[in-house]
Amino acid sequence: MKANLLYLTCAVLLSAPLLAQSPACAADVYVNIAYGGTEQDGTEAKPFTSIQTGINRAIPGDVVHVKAGTYWEGVTLRDQVDVVGDGYGSVIIDGQYSTFCVEAYDTTDCLLKGVTITRGFAQYGAGVYLNNCTITIEGCLISDCSAAIGGGIYATNMSTLTLSSTTVAACKASTVAAGIGINSSTIIALNCDIPQNETLQYGGGLWLNNSTATIDKTAFSRNKALDGGGIYWKSSGGTLRRSIIINNTIGRDGAGMFLEVSNPKLTRNYIADNYAYGICGGVYFWRSASAAMYNCLIVGNGSADVAGAVMCDEGGGTLINNTIVSNAGKSSVGGIAWRSPGSIPTVLNCIVWANGDDLSNVTAAYSQIEDGDAGTGNGSANPLFTNTATRDYSLSASSPCINTGHPGAEYNDRDGTRNDKGYTGGPYALVPADVDDNGCVNILDLIAIRGNMGKDPSSGGISQCDVNKDGRINILDLIAVRAKLSIGCGKPQWP
Repeated sequence: MKANLLYLTCAVLLSAPLLAQSPACAADVYVNIAYGGTEQDGTEAKPFTSIQTGINRAIPGDVVHVKAGTYWEGVTLRDQVDVVGDGYGSVIIDGQYSTFCVEAYDTTDCLLKGVTITRGFAQYGAGVYLNNCTITIEGCLISDCSAAIGGGIYATNMSTLTLSSTTVAACKASTVAAGIGINSSTIIALNCDIPQNETLQYGGGLWLNNSTATIDKTAFSRNKALDGGGIYWKSSGGTLRRSIIINNTIGRDGAGMFLEVSNPKLTRNYIADNYAYGICGGVYFWRSASAAMYNCLIVGNGSADVAGAVMCDEGGGTLINNTIVSNAGKSSVGGIAWRSPGSIPTVLNCIVWANGDDLSNVTAAYSQIEDGDAGTGNGSANPLFTNTATRDYSLSASSPCINTGHPGAEYNDRDGTRNDKGYTGGPYALVPADVDDNGCVNILDLIAIRGNMGKDPSSGGISQCDVNKDGRINILDLIAVRAKLSIGCGKPQWP
């Protein structure tokens, strides 16, 4: 009897458009463009053939399930209505180079998942445009979209975008933000890939303005711009962690990253093989004295002008426990350069090696510098990297950089010993035995290894479980973790 009453209540609500729809009636709505029947009611047997029809007929709490096929339409999202495709390899929203693909205004608590968004064309956000929205995009591919601002994604007006396991590729912008543009908004990105986007001005991969970013385990590669090939970080804060910035190019300054009047914390990133036809192949600090970089590996970047690796212009920034190696710039200034006015950068516990001129107008302390630059605690002996041929710039057991960084307790390694110079040392470095990388070596790491015993770490097994790097996951890795239990526990994992 109760079930019948609920059914009747829902039926009355759905048949009366002037009445508010009730979340208690939430259900699944189905869309399938391949359906050929004449009757469509949104059930799996009689699905709608348009995504927008499914969204319009849904109520808050509904999930619109989109079956495989290409949907030639622009889609407008709604509050608390999720759109879930069968997978980005099979569900395609195609703007045909004539319209936007997905947009949302004043929309909250919405999920877009498992679709490809392609060939969008618009003034702003040709792939996805968000205005005052709170939306999650998960497991999607956004590609080949073109706009004046924000070719792939543009979020503005206090939006919050959560981006997970999503690729934004081969998008273009005639002004700024070819891949992703975030303006007066917030982005949270995890496990994303941002490759091959191109703009005529700023931010090939990502452009931030007056915003906050929390970015983790995300790759920015082969993007192009005038400034900030991988990322242009303007008047914004936040964090960039455990990410990869490689093979980006720019016509002017800051191929990997350009920071303008910003104060992000950049931790444990790999910044490599970026090239600037102007100044600085790696990271350009402009009026960003409060920005800080910890435990980054900066290698193989180049510029036609000064500073292959890092440029500090009109404001220094802080660089602690980084390894900056084999970068190249004009007049052999491949390492770290500073240009007045503004504060001189703080360089501490770093390894700056094989960059031609390692430091230009910069003073370092407790660092290893090939040039032998003067400074408290500096050394100039070969740091004895593990294997430069494979770019393994961790320290061999006999390295003079072990336990020779700043002696202050606040700089100690995670195991409590004195700071090791370079990106593998200090309080925020990765501990190899911390398999799940949660900042604490504990039983969860042992469980992860036991679950991968006997597997090849390069195919099928989790590579981090090969703690001793012998190419196998076995009892020796368990022993290595047991020897380091409790390291890092109770200490901040990030600055």
